[in-house]
Amino acid sequence: MARNYTKAEKEAKIETFLNALEDTHMVTAACKRAGIPRKTLMEWRRADPELEAQVQEVKDANKEWVEGCLLQQIDRGSVAAMCFYLKCQAGWREKPRQVELSAPEAINVKAAIEEIRETLAQPEVSDGK
Repeated sequence: MARNYTKAEKEAKIETFLNALEDTHMVTAACKRAGIPRKTLMEWRRADPELEAQVQEVKDANKEWVEGCLLQQIDRGSVAAMCFYLKCQAGWREKPRQVELSAPEAINVKAAIEEIRETLAQPEVSDGK
């Protein structure tokens, strides 16, 4: 059964929740810190458009913070961060590479491996699409 809070208790819990959401970036963790069940918070958000707007404002600020962290990683030269950003923000997709090997009767394994390495080391040529 859901607990009934006084107006003052509810306001204090909401304030604690919003501050915790700014710190933790996670609704469940912020609910725990505020001492309210997640289900109760969801009911309050559905019933109170102002509270919903406050939660969305904090969530938007958290997204901006995460984006800032990602851009800092890009500035530091993180290729993984660059790829992630391009995939998410610019619609970039990696094209699979195909390596063709001929198979004569006697394969020189070392030469084949070297050929593969050289092929993979070559920059990908864009077809303009």
